[in-house]
Amino acid sequence: MSSTNHTIFKRSINSLEDWYEKAPPINKDKQWKKGRSAYELAKAWFPRKGECICPAELANMFEKSGIFNELSLLECEPEVNISFDEYSGPRRSDLILTAHCNKGIISVSIEAKADESFGKTVKKTLESARSITHSKISVRLDLLSKALFSNCVAETIMELRYQLIYALGAALSLADMSKAVASVFIIHEFHSAQTERKKLERNAADMDKFIAAISSNKIIRWLPDNLYGPFYMPGNTNIPSKMPCYLGRIISKHSDLEDQ
Repeated sequence: MSSTNHTIFKRSINSLEDWYEKAPPINKDKQWKKGRSAYELAKAWFPRKGECICPAELANMFEKSGIFNELSLLECEPEVNISFDEYSGPRRSDLILTAHCNKGIISVSIEAKADESFGKTVKKTLESARSITHSKISVRLDLLSKALFSNCVAETIMELRYQLIYALGAALSLADMSKAVASVFIIHEFHSAQTERKKLERNAADMDKFIAAISSNKIIRWLPDNLYGPFYMPGNTNIPSKMPCYLGRIISKHSDLEDQ
């Protein structure tokens, strides 16, 4: 999967500068810096002005998996709000891709991370929500948990990161709305001298817990460069139950870490 054609990006994004102007991250001051996820994601796709290149790590993972053949990118869009239930607060996806393969259209949702966390655990999210008047977060979490996990005890779900649950729910809903044949959710990590090892290890542990819960403990490590699945969720009115779902993880390292 590769592209050197900037026209696949919506909003006429043709460079790193266009990305910042037309699709900036919510927190510009913190995220639009070298070494931070939003900036590095944009830089990965636009290493040079006017030239769009699919990151090699992403292309290699798809090729290695052998799941989707004859894969070609059709459209890309960063910083997309995905509303998938009746509760306020859409999911903000870092980057969504639409691609065509031998099986049809697939929907790819990418979450970029340097060493930022995946937010609070479900337990802490619920504790925080209790102090907010008219909060619907507990209802949304209950619906999401039932839609995504078939054989997972409540205590296990409480220790998962809410951001991962929320992101996967939105990715599945987006794939359904796009009439895709499959949903692919990918974590794209960016490691550099600015990222802290302990924080990276924390994130890796959180990803392991998540994929173990999704797979009913059939998979206990979410390793990079692999595409896991298909998984089929219990689903609900907003999240499809028959949509095959795949989870992937890729890591881009700066040259200052190549020998570490």
